[in-house]
Order: sequence, then C-alpha cells, then structure tokens
Amino acid sequence: MKKGNKSQRHEKAKAKRSLQQTRRAAARPVPPPSKKLPKPPTSSAERTKLLAEMARDFKDPDYLRWIAAGVNYIVSDYEAGRWETLFDDIYQEGVPEAPPAPEGIAQRVVLHFGEPTMGTYEDLLMKVCIGWTVMPRESHYIYWREARRRLLTDNPNVDLATAMQAAPNAVVWLLLHEVKQYLLSRV
Repeated sequence: MKKGNKSQRHEKAKAKRSLQQTRRAAARPVPPPSKKLPKPPTSSAERTKLLAEMARDFKDPDYLRWIAAGVNYIVSDYEAGRWETLFDDIYQEGVPEAPPAPEGIAQRVVLHFGEPTMGTYEDLLMKVCIGWTVMPRESHYIYWREARRRLLTDNPNVDLATAMQAAPNAVVWLLLHEVKQYLLSRV
C-alpha cells in the first residue's frame, strides 16, 4: 500500500531527485584555481637548497601544526565563510605539545567523516584531507613558505609566528582554499 496521496508522493520523489542532483553536482571535479600555486624544485641544486631551508626553518612542531591547521582550513567552507575545526587545540595558548604524527591526524580525519557515501562531496573532502596529511614533507614546506610569503606581501610588518597561528587567517585560508580546489580537481 502506498503512503500519502499522489501529489505528496510526487513532491517526495521530486525532493529526492533534487537532493541526488545536488550531491552529483557537488561531487563533480572542481577546476584548478586561478592563482598559480608554488611548484616543487626541478633541479637537484634547487632541491638541495629547499631541503637545507626546510631542515633549518620547518621543525617538527611547525610541520605537525601546519598539517593540522591545513585540515582545519580544508574542511572549512571558504566561499561561505564557515570556519570549522577538527583540531581546535592547536590554537589554544599555552599548549606546547604538537598535534599527533601525520598518521594520527589522518586517523582523526577518518573518524570525523565516518563512512561517507562514495562519490559525495564529503567523500571527496575526506580524500583531500587524507591526501593533505600524507603528502611529502617537502610539499608541506613549499605551501608553508608560500603562506608566509603571502602574509609578508599582504602586510610587511606582520608578526609571522602570530599570523600563522591565527585561526582563521584570511591570507592563509585563501592559499589553502586554492590548494583544496586543486586537490579536489585531482581526486
């Protein structure tokens, strides 16, 4: 026996089709960002220089905080201005300990998303977040360095340590939104 009258069933089916179309549209690949993202070095001399800079400037606590902050920026909705965090504790003052290792961060991402339906926006977002956490340290350093460069370009007198720890920072959020769009286009 069918529930409801014919028009109610029709409205319910229409709403279901609309939801399915919205999910399909959200799951479509997003074109790469318009801004040019930094690329890894191509020559061995450039790579050696990058690795030396990274060893000097990008210590483990900075590296792990950057990964956790990146996940926060990626799960947030830049276009709607909706800030969401999976790692609130990295913004608390007086918290000297770094977030867990990249594998622990990825595990927390999986726990947050659960088991999203394959092909939905949530599924793609989870894959992007996990991809972000397991990306090579050199890639993280390149984006971290680019965030610092953009912060200094935006305001030459900025305190980089404070600006990089701020949640959310508009300049860093824009960069990581571009990274997110690029990664979504590659999933």
